[in-house]
Amino acid sequence: MKHIKDTQMLDMLGGHVQADEKESLLAHMAQCSNCQQRLNELRQTWDDLSTWEIDTSRIDLLPNLTSAIHHRSRHTNFLSIQGLTRIAASILLAAVIGHVAGKFRAQKSTEEWGLATAQASFLEVLSPGSSTGWGELELQGNALESD
Repeated sequence: MKHIKDTQMLDMLGGHVQADEKESLLAHMAQCSNCQQRLNELRQTWDDLSTWEIDTSRIDLLPNLTSAIHHRSRHTNFLSIQGLTRIAASILLAAVIGHVAGKFRAQKSTEEWGLATAQASFLEVLSPGSSTGWGELELQGNALESD
């Protein structure tokens, strides 16, 4: 059973729910003791808050909001320029390190080049169409095994 969300219950308590949705919520609560209990708790809190008499006419939030927005936008512009500079420097540093490391890695000894050439030649002998014909024998053997 899917329980009713607190926001739906608060909307219902505040009178912001259509009649058909309210009927659906009430029908669910008639069968669900958990939702009934939660609605009663929220109703009690709603009622308690409605009894408080708080005078907010002397509080002006506009200057505080304007100051916070101005401070944040100035701070964001500074960080974006500094952040972009740091990102560009990091990319440049990574490229330089990669280039230098690649240069050292690419320098192989004569023995390593000889081994790589021998391996390539060996594989060339086994390829189809080579002068040895070994590649065709391998292909025929695979074809016979699959039959």
